[in-house]
Amino acid sequence: MSVALLIIIPISAYAESVSYSPLRDNQTPLGPFPTVSEISQDMKKIAEQGISKIRIFETGESLETILQEAEKNKISIAVGIDLAGNEPQDKKKIQDIVNRSEKYNIDFFIIGNNPIYNGHTTLADLVEYIQYTKSLTDIPVTSENGVDYGKMYYPQMKNMLKLMPI
Repeated sequence: MSVALLIIIPISAYAESVSYSPLRDNQTPLGPFPTVSEISQDMKKIAEQGISKIRIFETGESLETILQEAEKNKISIAVGIDLAGNEPQDKKKIQDIVNRSEKYNIDFFIIGNNPIYNGHTTLADLVEYIQYTKSLTDIPVTSENGVDYGKMYYPQMKNMLKLMPI
């Protein structure tokens, strides 16, 4: 029997947001998935610590439950959207998640979770995905890929975004 352990260090004096993954032992984004009860317990514990914002990435089948339980606990969310390198599939995923923002308290979207490092997209494509997402919503859109990524690509991305229509 495996037991999941959610460790929440009382950090409310230091931060109001954390990254969150609902996965426990033997669970992956492809399944098996956390139960509604497990996610509900997590959100209650997070809210009890005074944390009012979470950041999530690719939570698979658990996304809707996370959004619902976060909403119940007055927790806002930054949703990361991973890119698979398949434009129709990626755009559909972006559309589906942006559509959920009409029902839930989503603060911003993070496009790409290491898409350049894993070879799923190019910088130009990533910029196009950011622009596409911005065309669907007024919610802020960003990309985050680590310190090295920022040093290597941020100046180029900044220039590309300036040149592209919003």
